[in-house]
Amino acid sequence: MNLRKLTKVSLARANRWHAPNGLEDWSVLEWAGAMAGEAGEAANFAKKIKRIDSNITNRKNGRKQSPLKRAVLVEKFQKECADTVLYGILAIMRTGGDPVEVIRNVFNNKSAEYGFPERI
Repeated sequence: MNLRKLTKVSLARANRWHAPNGLEDWSVLEWAGAMAGEAGEAANFAKKIKRIDSNITNRKNGRKQSPLKRAVLVEKFQKECADTVLYGILAIMRTGGDPVEVIRNVFNNKSAEYGFPERI
């Protein structure tokens, strides 16, 4: 998989899901809201992972969280991060941008700003 293919397939799915208006069915604000919602869910799982890593007691039952639960939380966190990225790609496209170019430019500009050699 590469970002160009992901962008193309994501747009095709969004157009099918939001037929007949496709990507235009939602405003930029709605796409951004969906993206922010997923990022919020990821942050909530990250908070729970941090509690386990810091050995913080659960206030409801006074017990420590199990390492097995951590693995479930990590998986959920990763899925929410992926959802955030996918909505971000659609939000960029909704404003007429090319996600591949936008991401490349942002990455390269940040590397240049901080003097890092990495470029894509």
